[in-house]
Amino acid sequence: MTPSPHSPHEGITNSILRMRTSLARVELAASRLARDAATPAARDLATGISEAVLDIDDEIGEALRTLRSEPDTGNDFEDCSPILAALRERITPILRAHGISWLRLGGEDEVVIADRVAVELAALVMLRTGIAQAGHGGAIQLSLVRDARVPCIGLCLTTHPGDGHIADADALVRARTLAQRHGSSLVVRHSEGSLTATLWLTRSEAK
Repeated sequence: MTPSPHSPHEGITNSILRMRTSLARVELAASRLARDAATPAARDLATGISEAVLDIDDEIGEALRTLRSEPDTGNDFEDCSPILAALRERITPILRAHGISWLRLGGEDEVVIADRVAVELAALVMLRTGIAQAGHGGAIQLSLVRDARVPCIGLCLTTHPGDGHIADADALVRARTLAQRHGSSLVVRHSEGSLTATLWLTRSEAK
């Protein structure tokens, strides 16, 4: 039998990534349950399921970062421009269940070389932030951005809340926690009717 050209770490990483597809299906089911629930108890149950899914997904992200940071693996630097398109395809049904639109931006196909795992984790965290900020009937925009002064990139989220929606005061907690945990920074700007938050990745995560 010819040995596999892929390392054991790559096989484990791919297996962990596949878990996220199953989690997305659970989250979608929970979102639909929350939308169609006839009682407060059922809505609370659906919310609890969604929160558990997000916690598990956070742990998956940390597991991937740990694998990538081991001495014999190195960072997985590659073109990260397809990541948002893949996430859009996977997450749009969940956003639709929340009544949230993901608006497209120009320049989404520009080549961006960075640590794929770090970008995926940051993008997921920013999407969750967008869901909490936008609320039902709201809209989000998410893009990869560059800092011209230093060799780093970021995930820029802009949210447009739905009518009457008041964002949870803790909506940015996950993004701030991720930034602090990995030596990144979160820059937040408020403007009339919208909020823009950019999670900058560290220099070691971008080229």
